[in-house]
Amino acid sequence: MCTILLATRCWPERPLVLAANRDEFLARPAEGPRVRELADLPGQPVWSPLDRKAGGTWMGMNRHGLVVAITNRASAPPDPELRSRGALVAQALGHADLEAAGAWARSVEVRDYNPFHLVVASAQGAFELWRDGAARRWVELGPGLHVITERDAGLAAGAGAQARPSTRPQLARELTAGWAEAARAPEPEAWMRVLGHRPATGDPMDALTVRIEGAPYGTRSASVLELDAAGGVASFSWAEGAPDQRPFVDESAPLRAWLEAAPAVRSGEASAKVRP
Repeated sequence: MCTILLATRCWPERPLVLAANRDEFLARPAEGPRVRELADLPGQPVWSPLDRKAGGTWMGMNRHGLVVAITNRASAPPDPELRSRGALVAQALGHADLEAAGAWARSVEVRDYNPFHLVVASAQGAFELWRDGAARRWVELGPGLHVITERDAGLAAGAGAQARPSTRPQLARELTAGWAEAARAPEPEAWMRVLGHRPATGDPMDALTVRIEGAPYGTRSASVLELDAAGGVASFSWAEGAPDQRPFVDESAPLRAWLEAAPAVRSGEASAKVRP
């Protein structure tokens, strides 16, 4: 996943919105979201897509209302001897609340993975764990709309956030200007239009939807997930393909049905304390 728009605690009725595109090699096998057990989280079903090559995932939600997503961090060619970054998503989803996930994040050995940006969120808050070289970086994501890409850990990350120059984060902020201060959350369709935005000119890698004619790489899928004030699912939509070409499908019902069939402590009832 290479573009994450995360709106945390901007609107009371929608305390968390995650809108994201996954950019990847077109031939890399993957499956869409459903209830599944991940190899790095046996015995704990989650809602997530699947990277069939590595057996992990790039995003997911657990029964406690914890939402996790990851991008790579632009760097030297990845070391194939290191663990799949998708394992980090699975491990984070194994926690019941932000406090437990935060404790795990502060102890995980980031050098076991190629550079990444990992976002962990619930209706109560959010944080980002990222690897810059051999260093572990951890930042709480305060109320607002955060833009994280494979080239940039976001404004909240401070100095050193940018791995490589890119205009994509600024473009995303321009397309969503004023949203965080509005009285109500944008409709899901507004997030979908942003994810599908592709300027007619400029570097195609700086577009929200990446498509390069003749290249084996681009935006593979897109998703918009909204949590309500109770930490439940307000909506979830998925596009199997580049969102400027493929329609979003409302997958809210099966996700809600799974959560309601085996109720667990929601993030609004669990500890929301996040310690840096």
